[in-house]
Amino acid sequence: MGMLPWRDNDERILGPTTVPSEGNVAFYAYMSTSLVNPSSFHTLIFDTVITNDGNGYHPNTGVFIVPESGLYVFTWVMRQWTHATHGTELMVNKISSGSVFLHSMTDDHSVTGLVVIHANQGDDVFVRTQVDNNYGNIGSDYHGKTSFAGWKIN
Repeated sequence: MGMLPWRDNDERILGPTTVPSEGNVAFYAYMSTSLVNPSSFHTLIFDTVITNDGNGYHPNTGVFIVPESGLYVFTWVMRQWTHATHGTELMVNKISSGSVFLHSMTDDHSVTGLVVIHANQGDDVFVRTQVDNNYGNIGSDYHGKTSFAGWKIN
């Protein structure tokens, strides 16, 4: 868990891409438990899947493999509590396409990222921690879920 979905030699380790869907493409998943002190470049795993139309989201890796080329909306929510700092970024293959940062000194806080981007069939889309300023837990419980969602709009 937490492994980058690409090896240094650009060899794909996630296996085959998904089959194009015959309808909507949309997914929503959240973390079933909090993540304890993740390190830099840790791929976040959203293991509880609520929606997975098009079967592009893979809860064992945290990666959405784009089943159809098109315009997509991706959003992610990160929750943390007192004395935690994390930056997260939405990755499309090896390219950071959006990022958010949260530093919580007191109480519970959350931050939401949103990206609208063209993605090609077979692209890997995932959320990971950034290179630095990562300490404390990323929370997910009944008070609020750390989540990841995406849907094709065109």
